[in-house]
Amino acid sequence: MNFWVFLTVGTVLGILLAAIGMLSGHRRKVKEMELAALKEQNSGQSDELNQKIDKLSKRVEVLEALVTDKGYELEQKISNLK
Repeated sequence: MNFWVFLTVGTVLGILLAAIGMLSGHRRKVKEMELAALKEQNSGQSDELNQKIDKLSKRVEVLEALVTDKGYELEQKISNLK
């Protein structure tokens, strides 16, 4: 094989490998950015859901306190007699 052909083929292969490497790196960076955006979006939703859960838990505690109150039971018995 001629030296110049060998050198040309080697150069072309080197450029192709470099281009493939750059493309692969770019795709990885894009995926990392998409993942970071999704994590940020989910963390906002997670905080919102945690706040709703806290509010509902407090409401359940109040309702449990009302239902287990002795006065509530007496009021129910009186209502049943009417």
